[in-house]
Amino acid sequence: MYDMRIENEMFERVQNETPISYDDLRALMHRNPDKTYFVFPEDRTWPIYMTDTIPSRWKDRTPGHSFSGQAQPGEFYTFQLAVYACRMKLENIGIEFSDLVSESGSRINAEAFKCFNLGGIDCFGRPFSKNITVPTGKLQTLWIGVQIPENAERTIYKGEIKIKPEDLPETSIEIDLSVDGEVLADGGVSEPWRHSRLKWLDSTIAIDDGITAPYVPVSQEGSTIKYLCRETTLNADGLPASLVSFVNDTIDGLTEDGREILAAPVKFCVVSDNGEVAWRDSKFSMGEKSDAKVCWHNEKSSDELVLKCDGWVEYDGFTGYRITLKALKTTSLKDVYLEVPFRRDVAVYAMGLGHKGGYRPASVDWKWEMTLNQDTLWMGDVNAGLMIRLLGPEYEKPHMLFYYVNKPLKMPKAWFNEGKGGCTVREEENDRVVFRAYSGDRILEEGCELHFYFDLMVTPVKFINREEHWNCRYYHSIPKKVEDVVKAGANVINVHHGKAMSPFINYPFIEHEALAEFVKECHKHGIKTKLYYTVKELTYRMVELFAFKSLNGEIIAEGNGVGFFRYMQEQDEWLAKYLGPNFIPAWKSRLKNEKYNGVMEASVVVNPMSRYNNYYLEDINWMLENTNIDGLYFDDVAYDRTILRRVRKVLDRHHEGCMIDLHSWNYFKNNTIDDSRLAGWGNSVNLYIDGFPYIDRMWFGEGFDYDETPDFWLIEMSGIPFGMMGEMLQNGGNSYRGMVYGMTGRLPSVDPTGLWKLWDEFGILDARMLGYWNSNCPVRMSRPDVLATVYAKKDKAMIAAASWADGDVEARLVIDWDALGLDPAKTRLEVPEIHCFQSAQNFDINDSIPFEKGKGWIFILTQE
Repeated sequence: MYDMRIENEMFERVQNETPISYDDLRALMHRNPDKTYFVFPEDRTWPIYMTDTIPSRWKDRTPGHSFSGQAQPGEFYTFQLAVYACRMKLENIGIEFSDLVSESGSRINAEAFKCFNLGGIDCFGRPFSKNITVPTGKLQTLWIGVQIPENAERTIYKGEIKIKPEDLPETSIEIDLSVDGEVLADGGVSEPWRHSRLKWLDSTIAIDDGITAPYVPVSQEGSTIKYLCRETTLNADGLPASLVSFVNDTIDGLTEDGREILAAPVKFCVVSDNGEVAWRDSKFSMGEKSDAKVCWHNEKSSDELVLKCDGWVEYDGFTGYRITLKALKTTSLKDVYLEVPFRRDVAVYAMGLGHKGGYRPASVDWKWEMTLNQDTLWMGDVNAGLMIRLLGPEYEKPHMLFYYVNKPLKMPKAWFNEGKGGCTVREEENDRVVFRAYSGDRILEEGCELHFYFDLMVTPVKFINREEHWNCRYYHSIPKKVEDVVKAGANVINVHHGKAMSPFINYPFIEHEALAEFVKECHKHGIKTKLYYTVKELTYRMVELFAFKSLNGEIIAEGNGVGFFRYMQEQDEWLAKYLGPNFIPAWKSRLKNEKYNGVMEASVVVNPMSRYNNYYLEDINWMLENTNIDGLYFDDVAYDRTILRRVRKVLDRHHEGCMIDLHSWNYFKNNTIDDSRLAGWGNSVNLYIDGFPYIDRMWFGEGFDYDETPDFWLIEMSGIPFGMMGEMLQNGGNSYRGMVYGMTGRLPSVDPTGLWKLWDEFGILDARMLGYWNSNCPVRMSRPDVLATVYAKKDKAMIAAASWADGDVEARLVIDWDALGLDPAKTRLEVPEIHCFQSAQNFDINDSIPFEKGKGWIFILTQE
């Protein structure tokens, strides 16, 4: 049983570390009068947190001498070199490694070394480098790793490391590394105190062209590109001439003809003082093609300008456009705009650009503003829609939640144009609804470029997996006994942080053995187990915390030390003491469980798209191998769709049936709520829509109002228009309205067991779901504010009806018997008793049925 003893001792040492006194520092500098900087080697079991001075225990050390360590074959061995700029600023620090050589001539090549502070591999798989500067009086810790070969001779190896600041003398550190003991087949990652997991920062796991289920390889036939249940046809400029969804109106299969989204081809127009620019020499060509992606390029010119358009479609339907406009001579531009004309019959609903999800407003007028986390519009119908996102090369993913104010959306320079840019939606002639993104007038100087980027995604992104939805019954807590979950009828457990087997947020390793035993017990009872694990916050108990701190804002997000959560200030004080002032406090609590009761929990915000994502992906893989979890539960995620796709691959490649739940807080409550203001009034769906191909179900979520209108339910909470189903959270949701969209709450916060029992008795797996939003729904209610969804089978039907009326009302069932396929003369109506939902009633099919405010009924129609 791994007991974390060494890790806990390290943590205590850090907390007991004291800075050197003024007199001791003066004495140290006096003993080394010729040194402009000091280098102190340090063992990995003494993580260095200080940056403004040096630890007092170094007062008698001789700087820049030697380091001795003990490693094992196969280990990724780590240690620290602390550089203190005692007399002057250090710039552009370089490091040079030598081979490590034994007396017998055995060798560990210099290429086996790396310094994580100088760069590595980013989360897109691209190499990068960093320039290190150390101001006078500051301490910079450099974390070094060296991969010991598994077949390394067990002996002592010697070498040197040179620290080389620009324009200053280099410092040589002699290295004596003793290699002995058993081979560490995993490199040491199973023992966090070794800091061997730092190598995960440069991992490229799951960066490949593999296709994730349920998707198929993208294909091309002439100018038409086909991908799962959708297709794009390009015009001669490389822009969409046609966007078609082949998803049927129940989102569970294909239609033969498909549904066209566009009323006319997409246009990208440049307007000068002389009118719309007339292009010539247009050259279109298809580019790179693989199972995962199809690319193309178009280039055209005028006397004043050159326009280059690069585009691609990926197998999940994500489409990117990168348009560059360059001035051959200084040109006055009146506007550069993107125009997307929707068919009016498709543009039923809309979401984004300052509007909640729901029925499309007659018009939209929107301007760029940094306080708004808004750059995306979705518009369409349930089975055919389009996401449009505007961005530029300066785009960086903003912080999530109320941390948004610390890193808001960067304005895309070309679209923003110093506040002149914006977006409109207008109803026009010929049954068109036109989205236009304009940028306004400007002078484009000779040789200068503008970069207009935009992304598209046709929705739904996949078919709804109703079998998975109806079969998965959730228990969102840790039961006293697994048998209790079985008896309740649940078969999926989410393990949340704060529990004894996962005490600290987003760091599940600490009690992984207890978690593995729990998963094993669940699997014996046929229960899947998913783990709360996301990237947003980083617990202060993470062993690598101070190594991450040494990366100077690369992973730990920079801020002013003031967070949204103002309670439990001692947690923030601890973070300020050991991390300094430049951090953003995040989740904090006092743990309440049998093993860690009363223990402090504190965390910091991490940057969305850092190398930490590589670490996180490797840790997911490690958790799969060592605990056999069945998926993940996301409580908002900071990273983008590319990381989410990698997560999906890691899960699916370990074993079939892994699942991902996405829970999100409501970023757009209303314009008077402080936490919505801090979060930038973004639409939660729009923030994640291009990652939906890799999500199994939505759980939106905290802060969502279940008294919202039905169209808001459909677009922002149900998941249906995007190819998945949803669940309810805030205060348990509204079970009556939820069943109109196939949604329930989760045990034990609410009790859906009566509904589960009804589903099984009715045989909902074999039923076709026809919601009020479907034009061919065979059952309506006599009032427009009472809505019904039908779950239809061959000889019976279940009707979920709920009221959105302002008070108690009565409504009758209006049934199209031919469409329903039942004989009214042979069909009886039953209102069954459903535990925690409704009592049995004796209504007649033609009765005017009472509906209490906010409530509803489930009816069963059975043909005798």
